[in-house]
Amino acid sequence: PSRLIALAADKELLAQEVKRAYEKRFNILKRKLRRASFGSVVSIFLSKILIALSFEIPFELLILNQTIPYSFFLSILFLPFLMFLIVVSIRLPPKKNLETLIVKVTSIINGTFTFEPINLRTKKRRLFTSLLLGSVQLLVLGIVFSAVIFILTLAHLSFSSIGVFLIFLSLIIFSGMRIKQWSYELTVETRNEGIAGFLVDVLSIPIVILGKTLAGKFYRFNIFILLTNLVFEAPLQS
Repeated sequence: PSRLIALAADKELLAQEVKRAYEKRFNILKRKLRRASFGSVVSIFLSKILIALSFEIPFELLILNQTIPYSFFLSILFLPFLMFLIVVSIRLPPKKNLETLIVKVTSIINGTFTFEPINLRTKKRRLFTSLLLGSVQLLVLGIVFSAVIFILTLAHLSFSSIGVFLIFLSLIIFSGMRIKQWSYELTVETRNEGIAGFLVDVLSIPIVILGKTLAGKFYRFNIFILLTNLVFEAPLQS
């Protein structure tokens, strides 16, 4: 308590302490984002190869009796590249964020900061609003997926490969948005995404919801351990 009183009395010392604590958290966040970005790209790439070897290629060769088009291998490379583009576009808070933080912390200590009341009770959404919102999300999801299916069909991918591609697309966008949310951890300024950001949100939110659902299902059933057993352990034991 005595140290806090000394900090409150010295604005320069307070600013230095806030900056020191902020930079420490900032470096932790930067390392966290770097690890998550690298891990997500590698995991998407390895998972896609694993599923291609264990399911897609045998299904197309043995069941559909089709040759593997070059576009199939391009789709394997495109998915981790898309994950890479998403994580590269994520930006940490700018330097101005620290200045705003110092001003707000100082105003809180001086008692001049005005806190906005927060209503913890959530309003129940009306049935009509829920149906309307759900219909819009399904419509957007249908439009986006229809466009993707049309492009993949032109690339001569089979329905099984298209299905796997859509699943991975949903998981990638969900993972990318989750990592992007981490970058806002230290942000105290009001974010202005602009029209482009608004359109991206409108198009991505339904896919994010689908990706979150699929991620929960895959985590629950541990599908990657199952695939590993099928690809490596079962043939070895046989």
